[in-house]
Amino acid sequence: MTFAFGEKIKVYRAGSRVDPYSNETTADWSTATSFEVEGCAVYPTDSFEHPSVDNSAVTSGFTVLAPAGTVITRKDRVSIRGETVQREVTGDPFDWHHPFTGWDPGVAFEIEGDER
Repeated sequence: MTFAFGEKIKVYRAGSRVDPYSNETTADWSTATSFEVEGCAVYPTDSFEHPSVDNSAVTSGFTVLAPAGTVITRKDRVSIRGETVQREVTGDPFDWHHPFTGWDPGVAFEIEGDER
């Protein structure tokens, strides 16, 4: 589903490199690629207080609903509303599909929020 007044998000996907010491393949954000997705809904998720000395740190994440078929992985980063901040995708994105009507409302995923 594309929302009539949806927002554009930018998705960043890391390249890869082989660690010369461990010989393991790791993410390389210096060679990341990006693409834009139009027509998304972005809204805040729950907030919670971090256990700290003064309990003043609050994290607010966001839920994003992207058009059906959008490929997002938990390894991606996303910027919203023209921000330069790249927020990490948290959890596994899920492509909704209604079994009785065939309706495909889109891909739902969460991104990290700000610490205040």
